[in-house]
Amino acid sequence: MLLICIRDANVVPNLVTFYLCLESLQEHGALDKDLDTHCEIERLGLLQKESSFGNILVDMYAQGGWLSRAKEVFENNQARDIVALDVLSAGYAENGKGNDALKYYEEMKHLEIVLDAVIVVSSLRSCGLIGALYKGREIHAEIERRGTVKYNQLVGNTLIDFYGKCDMLGVTPEVFEGLAFRDVISWNMLIAGYVEHGYYEEALKYLSDMQLQGVYPDSITFIYSLKACNSEATVDKTRYIHTELERKNLLETEPVVENALVDMYGNIGLL
Repeated sequence: MLLICIRDANVVPNLVTFYLCLESLQEHGALDKDLDTHCEIERLGLLQKESSFGNILVDMYAQGGWLSRAKEVFENNQARDIVALDVLSAGYAENGKGNDALKYYEEMKHLEIVLDAVIVVSSLRSCGLIGALYKGREIHAEIERRGTVKYNQLVGNTLIDFYGKCDMLGVTPEVFEGLAFRDVISWNMLIAGYVEHGYYEEALKYLSDMQLQGVYPDSITFIYSLKACNSEATVDKTRYIHTELERKNLLETEPVVENALVDMYGNIGLL
């Protein structure tokens, strides 16, 4: 709409105009309403002059789930760089296209591009999605060699999640303990891995350890912990979690948590 108004006023748009248009499209998800901005950028040859335009377009289409269009922009952009590769790979990973995301990881390796945190995270997520344990281990070995795991929180947390999804629960505590700093997301990834594979006692143990170390659970922690409370033996833990949820007002503000609590009481027979 901004571009149309400018045209109607007989004003020639400049680089700033198009940046504002693209940011507006990203913010409002209006891809199906204002694609002429992209066409105008191409008509003026701005993709060749400004690589950042291509990166924004790739990111915009990828976030909107228009992966074929994101790929088209990427491949037609002569000035593409690692930023574009990052956003495209992440887009495929976020949209459940793990195999496609890993293709771009391999392309970067082939081009001998130094992998950054964004591509590492999207590649590990993709490995977790498709159960590509061997490829995930390869990525882990590479980032360990570069010392990325210990000091990059997002990479470390994603690595825990990857091993959890691949049922390699013997490895997750080792990665977890190797982190320089462990936040609530680190604990959530660890607990989720145990819950998803039915190791409920271990999950509840980590919930206790988490609190002993002064990290307070969030709604995600409580949801997974409630899933781990699956027998009468966990009634005391259940009541504690219920009390905490009420104290933090999460039952009124988080319907998903409330549903998890109802489901848990049903599972252990406390109808």
